[in-house]
Amino acid sequence: MSGGVIVQPCPRWPGWDLRVEVWIPPADVLRNPWPRSLVGLSTQFWFRGGADVEAFSTNVALPCTVDYGATYVIADNNLPSCPAPVGEAGEGTRVNYQLGVAWRRWKATTGPIFGFQPAQEVEWHIPDRAWNGGTRYAAGYYVAHTFETSSWGLEANGPAWNSTCQDEVCSCNERVVGWSAEAYQVGVTTWWYPQYTFRYDEMYCSKRERTPCYCFPHEPVWEPSRQSCGAQPGCTGWYGSVDECTELKWRRITEPWATYDLTKLGYQSIIPWYLVRQAGADPGGQQCGDYGPTGGSVAVPVIEVQPVAP
Repeated sequence: MSGGVIVQPCPRWPGWDLRVEVWIPPADVLRNPWPRSLVGLSTQFWFRGGADVEAFSTNVALPCTVDYGATYVIADNNLPSCPAPVGEAGEGTRVNYQLGVAWRRWKATTGPIFGFQPAQEVEWHIPDRAWNGGTRYAAGYYVAHTFETSSWGLEANGPAWNSTCQDEVCSCNERVVGWSAEAYQVGVTTWWYPQYTFRYDEMYCSKRERTPCYCFPHEPVWEPSRQSCGAQPGCTGWYGSVDECTELKWRRITEPWATYDLTKLGYQSIIPWYLVRQAGADPGGQQCGDYGPTGGSVAVPVIEVQPVAP
């Protein structure tokens, strides 16, 4: 694992190389006002989540072409040869193994992972000038902050105001002409843990039937049913009928997801993540416009309203 990406090789089957990778996604944040805020005006932030991500290897181990709709009657001796050159498939045969990995966003309901859990699901680091109290730390899915000084002279990576919208109504997307405005860098921390699984195709018994009554010279390892068989002339041992598989089909199986123990690799079991992307919102927190580029912070341009001389 490195930089929020899992690269998981799998040497479980000699001769087959299953590889898959998945990246932690950015957190989604909505902001109002948009695209810039004003000194002395409350700026609102809504965390809109970061969805879990899953990926499976594109290549497979023990490949086989399967038909989920086909039914194989055992008595017809038409079972497929899967996987070649292993031989004829049968009940319990597993083919087309894929390795899956996932990143799950930690939530309070998840509980500890290998003995550790963060203090909060979402943490905010809102910078301000030192004379205005400096950086503020907050937690939760919604926070608000009032900047008392403009963002002049700070990093120029915020959404830049389209001046043509000064005298006309513009959509949230139309208000942004680029990402070069000087801005405060609001940090958002979320927490993630990785999981893995396998999925495969399995041949299973889709139909079972009772056999005729048989005479067993010795007690079988299973207990055959003697119901409706009656006494069997000449049978001095055990007699009865048993369930027997007569038809087979393919089905897709995904094993339960298991959690990686990152501590064995020298990492914390749940890791912090800082990538974020932002979009505008109305005062009620409803999204307005598309999400902008992914970065390491929510860039917030703040301007100071200047009085206009008569």
